[in-house]
Amino acid sequence: MEGAEGPFCPGRRGEGRYPPRGLRAAGAAVDEVAVYRNVRPESSAREFRAVLGGGKADAITFTSASTVKNFAGLFPEGEAAGLLEGVAVACIGPVTAAAAAELGIEPDVMPKDYTIPALAKALEEFFNQGG
Repeated sequence: MEGAEGPFCPGRRGEGRYPPRGLRAAGAAVDEVAVYRNVRPESSAREFRAVLGGGKADAITFTSASTVKNFAGLFPEGEAAGLLEGVAVACIGPVTAAAAAELGIEPDVMPKDYTIPALAKALEEFFNQGG
């Protein structure tokens, strides 16, 4: 990629984004611009406890590693996994599933294609098969 104009990678504020890292490793000069940031509303913990603890949820979906981390960060260490007992955990792909596993949250569903429609379809299939 020597001599090429650098790619422009809009995304969220934070670390660990794969495309910029891979492009840099290939020798590209990459411009990253944060176009959004994830914010965890602290009031959500009470709402999650009411829904998850009350048996009102059949499933929870995580569409990025940051959603898993922000969810788990609402609670004291280890509590998130306990709240999800009996709730199907659906992760959009392997990066999200790995983040969940690191926090003690074991995914039940992960689609072959890492898209929202595929995640919804995989969750439907999971429940149709008795999950």
